[in-house]
This record gives sequence, C-alpha cells and structure tokens, in this order.
Amino acid sequence: MSSKKVLVALGIIAIGAGAVTAHEPPGEIFYAVGLPDHAIPTLDGDKSDWDMIPSEYWVTREANFEETVIGTDVGDLSDFNSMHIMGWNEGTNKFYFMADVIDDVWDRDNEAQDDGFDLVIDADHSGGELWNSEWHALEPEDQIDLVFVTGQNYRFYVPPIDDYWVMILGRGFVRDDNFVTNGREVFTPEHMALGWSVDPGEHLAPGQSIFEVMVTPWENMYRGEDGEARSSIVDLEEELIVHVAYQFKDIDVAVEGERYSGGYDFPPLHNIWFNTSLHADFELLAVDAALFPTAVETDTWGRIKSDFITE
Repeated sequence: MSSKKVLVALGIIAIGAGAVTAHEPPGEIFYAVGLPDHAIPTLDGDKSDWDMIPSEYWVTREANFEETVIGTDVGDLSDFNSMHIMGWNEGTNKFYFMADVIDDVWDRDNEAQDDGFDLVIDADHSGGELWNSEWHALEPEDQIDLVFVTGQNYRFYVPPIDDYWVMILGRGFVRDDNFVTNGREVFTPEHMALGWSVDPGEHLAPGQSIFEVMVTPWENMYRGEDGEARSSIVDLEEELIVHVAYQFKDIDVAVEGERYSGGYDFPPLHNIWFNTSLHADFELLAVDAALFPTAVETDTWGRIKSDFITE
C-alpha cells in the first residue's frame, strides 16, 4: 500500500479494521510515518531530523487540540502552541515521536506541578481503561496487573531536576516498581529513550521545548520484579492501527479551583489517559522513499544538477 494518501484536515474516513474499534475523533484517522533505517532520528532535542515530514502528517495545537479543563480556550497560540510527529521503524520495532512546544511562561522549578508532556499509547489497539479509582481498593498485587498495563502513559518534565522527570505512570502513579524507569533514570534504554532541549531553559521565561521519544510498542506491560518477563510486545507492520493521545498542562497563573491555567488534549477530551478508547487512531504507513533520500542519492542528484549549470 502506498504511503501517499489524500488527507483532509489530517483525517479521512476510517475504513477496514480501524473503523470497528472505538476511537476519537470519530471517523478520523491519523498517520505514523514509516522511517527507513538511515532516517531514524537521533534523540538529542534537535528537531531537524524531522524536517522532511510534510505538514499533512503533523498533529498541531491549532488544528487538533482543545483546552478541555478550564473552558477558556480562545485559540491564543502565543500563550501555548505545539506540533507533533509520529514515526515508526520496522527493523527496530519502535515508535518515535517529536513534540515541539512553545509556551509564553515555561514553569519548571520542581515546585507543585510543572509544565510537561504526556504521551499515551495503546499499541495493540485494545482500548479500555488504564486507570480506575476503584482499583485502589484492591490489594497491591491485584492493582499491579490492572493500572496502565494495556496502555502506557509516559510523562516528561525537562530539564531534569532532582526528582521525578522521566516517568511511566503506574500503581500509585509513580512507584519504584517499573523495570523501564523509576522516574529519575531509565533502566532499559532499549525500551524507552528521551532527547530534549529547552530554549532558553529559564523558569517562567518564554521558551521552546523539543521532546524526542523512542518507546517499545507494548501489548501488555507489567510491573514488579517479574514485570519484564511477563510483558509482551506488539510486532509493528504496515497498516497496523494503534491508539495515541497527547496531553499538556499549561501552568502559568492557576485558575481558581485548578492547579494550572489550561489543559490541552488531543483528542480534545478531558482525562484521555483514563481510557484508550478515547484516543486517536494512527495507521502505520509504509516508508515513502521520496521523503528520505540517502546520502548517496543526495550526492548523485547534486552532481546531476551541476551538469546544467553554465557559465
């Protein structure tokens, strides 16, 4: 199947398997770009690795997000703006994401709640609850097999400060029972990696933050001492449909009764991290070779062009 598709406002009517599984927005499908081996991004907070991705494949604050908590969204992109790209690679069997975030007040001082990026993934497209308050009445050994098992909520706060900053939410939200990360360091870089940059990186200053993320596509990810042995991974392939959601809390000056000034969600529903049936559908596209010329191809084309230059 060709990766070149006709997209209208980033979405078209879903067909096939993607149409029969719950997702938001209804009737729309988004796309994860196929990345060839030579174009796997370097996770360093430099977004230039993604420059070749056409804007049709971006998910943007302007087109796809809404403020879902405070009810004061007036579309002021100077206050908060973001754009996102999702890719995948068959050889590594990984997802890759880039989030470019611009905020007029970047709050990062490790006091109360800071500005950050939430990425939520249901790689096997199973849908259903990731967290339910009633589960906390269960015994810990029972909770651990329910909370964020069938989907994962990754949460990132940058720059790192001496506290939790690179997390996968779980039992009690943050607990030292995860074989990938304890919130302060990553134990298994083969399963999760983050590159980031913040400019200028000063607390409460206007700034631009770049997040580059690599994650394993978990079918089920369990916790505890035997968590990795019990977990299972989805085999990524072209045309596969996965659930994905993005979420930001814009701290600024908190609105009365809330801890922040706005909550921006894609899909535009509050608490998308509770249930993956509220996520968007993303189809994994084949590699479009025209988007990713190799160094040899680029050099050859340069030589061809030079033959047409006359004095």
